[in-house]
Amino acid sequence: MRQEMFSTFEDIGREWFARASSKAELAFQLPNRLSAARTVPDALAAYQGWLGEWMNAVGDDGRRFIADSQKLVDRGVRCFASASPALTGRP
Repeated sequence: MRQEMFSTFEDIGREWFARASSKAELAFQLPNRLSAARTVPDALAAYQGWLGEWMNAVGDDGRRFIADSQKLVDRGVRCFASASPALTGRP
Protein backbone atom coordinates (compact mmCIF):
# COMPACT_ATOMS: atom_id res chain seq x y z
CA MET A 1 0.00 0.00 0.00
CA ARG A 2 2.76 2.44 0.94
CA GLN A 3 4.76 1.59 -2.15
CA GLU A 4 1.80 2.25 -4.44
CA MET A 5 1.10 5.65 -2.84
CA PHE A 6 4.80 6.53 -2.89
CA SER A 7 5.00 5.58 -6.56
CA THR A 8 1.98 7.74 -7.31
CA PHE A 9 3.50 10.75 -5.54
CA GLU A 10 6.80 10.12 -7.29
CA ASP A 11 5.14 10.03 -10.73
CA ILE A 12 3.15 13.19 -10.04
CA GLY A 13 6.23 14.99 -8.73
CA ARG A 14 8.26 14.02 -11.77
CA GLU A 15 5.52 15.26 -14.11
CA TRP A 16 5.20 18.57 -12.26
CA PHE A 17 8.95 19.09 -12.29
CA ALA A 18 8.99 18.57 -16.05
CA ARG A 19 6.09 21.02 -16.43
CA ALA A 20 7.86 23.60 -14.27
CA SER A 21 11.02 23.24 -16.34
CA SER A 22 9.02 23.65 -19.53
CA LYS A 23 7.32 26.79 -18.22
CA ALA A 24 10.68 28.22 -17.12
CA GLU A 25 12.01 27.69 -20.64
CA LEU A 26 8.93 29.41 -22.02
CA ALA A 27 9.43 32.34 -19.63
CA PHE A 28 13.03 32.74 -20.79
CA GLN A 29 11.87 32.88 -24.42
CA LEU A 30 9.96 36.14 -23.95
CA PRO A 31 12.98 38.48 -23.81
CA ASN A 32 14.47 36.82 -26.89
CA ARG A 33 11.22 37.18 -28.81
CA LEU A 34 10.83 40.81 -27.81
CA SER A 35 14.43 41.74 -28.62
CA ALA A 36 14.08 40.13 -32.06
CA ALA A 37 11.11 42.37 -32.88
CA ARG A 38 11.96 45.32 -35.11
CA THR A 39 8.73 47.30 -34.75
CA VAL A 40 6.14 47.87 -32.06
CA PRO A 41 3.54 45.75 -33.91
CA ASP A 42 6.13 42.95 -34.18
CA ALA A 43 6.80 43.20 -30.45
CA LEU A 44 3.09 43.13 -29.67
CA ALA A 45 2.60 40.12 -31.94
CA ALA A 46 5.54 38.34 -30.30
CA TYR A 47 4.14 39.07 -26.85
CA GLN A 48 0.65 38.00 -27.87
CA GLY A 49 1.97 34.69 -29.25
CA TRP A 50 4.02 34.09 -26.13
CA LEU A 51 1.10 34.97 -23.85
CA GLY A 52 -1.12 32.52 -25.71
CA GLU A 53 1.40 29.75 -25.12
CA TRP A 54 1.71 30.74 -21.46
CA MET A 55 -2.06 30.71 -20.96
CA ASN A 56 -2.29 27.29 -22.59
CA ALA A 57 0.38 26.02 -20.21
CA VAL A 58 -1.47 27.46 -17.21
CA GLY A 59 -4.71 25.87 -18.40
CA ASP A 60 -2.92 22.54 -18.81
CA ASP A 61 -1.58 22.92 -15.26
CA GLY A 62 -5.12 23.34 -13.95
CA ARG A 63 -6.35 20.26 -15.81
CA ARG A 64 -3.30 18.29 -14.64
CA PHE A 65 -3.90 19.37 -11.03
CA ILE A 66 -7.47 18.08 -11.15
CA ALA A 67 -6.42 14.83 -12.80
CA ASP A 68 -3.59 14.30 -10.29
CA SER A 69 -5.92 15.04 -7.38
CA GLN A 70 -8.38 12.48 -8.69
CA LYS A 71 -5.57 9.96 -9.13
CA LEU A 72 -4.47 10.46 -5.52
CA VAL A 73 -8.01 10.05 -4.21
CA ASP A 74 -8.56 6.92 -6.29
CA ARG A 75 -5.28 5.33 -5.19
CA GLY A 76 -5.87 6.32 -1.57
CA VAL A 77 -9.35 4.81 -1.53
CA ARG A 78 -8.12 1.65 -3.22
CA CYS A 79 -5.17 1.30 -0.84
CA PHE A 80 -7.18 1.90 2.30
CA ALA A 81 -10.02 -0.33 1.10
CA SER A 82 -7.63 -3.21 0.50
CA ALA A 83 -5.92 -2.61 3.84
CA SER A 84 -9.14 -2.63 5.82
CA PRO A 85 -12.08 -4.44 4.19
CA ALA A 86 -14.10 -3.93 7.41
CA LEU A 87 -14.21 -0.18 6.72
CA THR A 88 -15.75 -0.65 3.30
CA GLY A 89 -18.38 -3.14 4.43
CA ARG A 90 -16.87 -5.92 2.35
CA PRO A 91 -15.93 -9.26 3.94
